[in-house]
Amino acid sequence: MILNSAAGIGMAVPCTCRPPLLLRPMCLSSNINTEQLRAQLDQLHSEAARTRAKANSARLRLLRLSEAAEKIQRQAAISVQTGKENDARELLFQKKKVKQALEKSKSCIELLDELSTKLNKVE
Repeated sequence: MILNSAAGIGMAVPCTCRPPLLLRPMCLSSNINTEQLRAQLDQLHSEAARTRAKANSARLRLLRLSEAAEKIQRQAAISVQTGKENDARELLFQKKKVKQALEKSKSCIELLDELSTKLNKVE
């Protein structure tokens, strides 16, 4: 605002009736931060869903491996009964490999469950 003094010189005086302009950009920044947080939350939700799906797939694999180990054990027992000891040895070696895969699958499931739990805590 410009005021005229008695000498006829104009003086500039700041107007204090308007709110500062700095508040508006902060609101825009807040909206951007909110949107970023929502996007991150959506990413966490989808990551949690993917983790649960991986854990469920690993559980199915664990079930198949367990069934395979039992089947190999039965086949080895039959091979021993029929006198095919070399076949039984080979089957037991296969069973050992299946059991190792089973243990890896168990540890994978535990890790995926732990990750899923942590992701759900963030939500």
